[in-house]
Amino acid sequence: YNQNKASFTTPKTREVRHILVNSKSLASSIARQLKNGASFAKLAKKYSKDTASAAQGGKLCVAHGGSSGACQQTVPPFDKAAFSLKTNEISQPVHSVYGWHIIQPLGAVKPSHTQTFKEVESQIEANLAQQQKQVAWSNWLAKVKKDYQGKVSFQTGYAPPATTTPTVSVPTTTTG
Repeated sequence: YNQNKASFTTPKTREVRHILVNSKSLASSIARQLKNGASFAKLAKKYSKDTASAAQGGKLCVAHGGSSGACQQTVPPFDKAAFSLKTNEISQPVHSVYGWHIIQPLGAVKPSHTQTFKEVESQIEANLAQQQKQVAWSNWLAKVKKDYQGKVSFQTGYAPPATTTPTVSVPTTTTG
């Protein structure tokens, strides 16, 4: 547990709403409408390319630095805005590889959390048991291969290939 604490740490998370569009001009127009009181949910359903969150009024749970349960890891520009804005503040258009986002945090940032040993004890036990099974299987298989090497015969046409290295034949061409 102590050697792998990082794997038992959940990143900080935040509930947000967002609208994803292709152009900065459309994103700017949507941001203006939102700042003038338009419904975020209606605009998300109407314009957002992220159909999964659009169906939920743009709602999305984001995780900073990794996925966590239902929360998704997002791209750095999205993260920066999602985790720096005040609750209910509407962002200016944020550009990412996916397009232009308008982001609105819905609540406070939930801090990262390292699970206690007690919380993950059964998970650790299951992982260790699985690792031990894998080692036992690998050892058994290696022993069987060694013990029966050269003692097994196959019916014509059913023998495994002599090598596991794939071969590629490339046609040769001549120029001249």
